[in-house]
Amino acid sequence: MGYFKPVPERNLRNLLALKEKYQLFLLSNTNPFIMAWACSDEFGNGHPIDYYFHRLFCSYQLHDYKPSPTIFQKALQLAGIKAEESVFLDDSPTNVQAALSQGLQAILVQHNEDWMPALEKLLSESNA
Repeated sequence: MGYFKPVPERNLRNLLALKEKYQLFLLSNTNPFIMAWACSDEFGNGHPIDYYFHRLFCSYQLHDYKPSPTIFQKALQLAGIKAEESVFLDDSPTNVQAALSQGLQAILVQHNEDWMPALEKLLSESNA
């Protein structure tokens, strides 16, 4: 695998479980080189990244980058979803703050953290 580290199995399972109930979108500041790897079967358990998401939004394709407010607006519009009905997870406080400023709910994820408990809590509070 070289440069790329494997995605934790826990995260892949969580994504598949969430994908059954929710629309999942990836908004990434990655580059075409990394995305080519992610779109290969080497990404996770023999599946490309788009196996785990309904749609991918890459900064190099949108000609915009997180934390710009406009990249969130573009992704929301292209996905046909409302900010207030969306949850954004990211490991950058700046990106999380930018998402919040655009009306999305957001969770700051620490490196190697299991983000599922925080997401489940937020979703249960939203449905209450």
